[in-house]
Amino acid sequence: MTTDSRAEAAKAVVRRNTEEVQGKGDFDVFDQLFADNFVDHTPQPGTTPDKAGVRNLYTYLREAFPDFHAEIHWQLADDERVTTYKTYYGTHEGPLFGIAPTHRPIHFETVDVMRVHDGKITDHWGVGNLLSLMQQIGAWSPPATSESERMLDDWATAWSSAENNDPQRVLALFAEDCLFEDVTFGVIARGKDELRSFVSGAFAAVPDFKYQVTRRFAGSQWAAIEWIMSGTHKGDFPGMPATGKYFSSVRGCSILELKTGKIGRQSDYWDQATFMKQVGLQSLSGV
Repeated sequence: MTTDSRAEAAKAVVRRNTEEVQGKGDFDVFDQLFADNFVDHTPQPGTTPDKAGVRNLYTYLREAFPDFHAEIHWQLADDERVTTYKTYYGTHEGPLFGIAPTHRPIHFETVDVMRVHDGKITDHWGVGNLLSLMQQIGAWSPPATSESERMLDDWATAWSSAENNDPQRVLALFAEDCLFEDVTFGVIARGKDELRSFVSGAFAAVPDFKYQVTRRFAGSQWAAIEWIMSGTHKGDFPGMPATGKYFSSVRGCSILELKTGKIGRQSDYWDQATFMKQVGLQSLSGV
């Protein structure tokens, strides 16, 4: 076999891995393509640098992104080594690195090198734009560049009773004459005294509240925060008796009106149907 024909055969093996294994989840093909002595020279954290490790990684990615697939932009082959530049696509439907599903479409670029010997993949080296991926699913945000953005950084921690059990930390974010409304509950709190009562009740109802900010925007007078909340329903909410059940991946957003560095008004909207289903209260809502 000539050098050119070996190179083309190697590219075909790598392309099959991308399209049939990574893209379609065909692990019978995986077993055919990967050598038993395969070595990953750039393994992901928490994985082993061998055939079992890369199989686990592929399985994990397909569970996080059931429609995971790639577009190959180009391949170059130098005898047995194949360099591939591609973009991966998918929808975030399963946990990834501790991040709950956001149901968002994602994409990220990679460049990798695979060595193919006697028709088997024996070695791998690769780099990927994982920072972009983590940003797309809300696991990383650029550093705050304004007072408003820094306040939004404090917002999620203040409202998360799992990290902060002091309602005063929430109240410190608000103006004295604030107005807070939970549109889903139909609750309005005017001023800090009424807000303190609401926050104390919420923290008692869900002592392990956790807010994960997935997207945010801050202007001079307005801000918006998209979030996912989780926790255990241990106390009563308005019209929702405690069930003791855990809920997660409940999406919502908060619209904030800002005044002199404080929150003058906050309006919350969230997915009541998912919450009711997860805590077993569908019959109360008719869902």
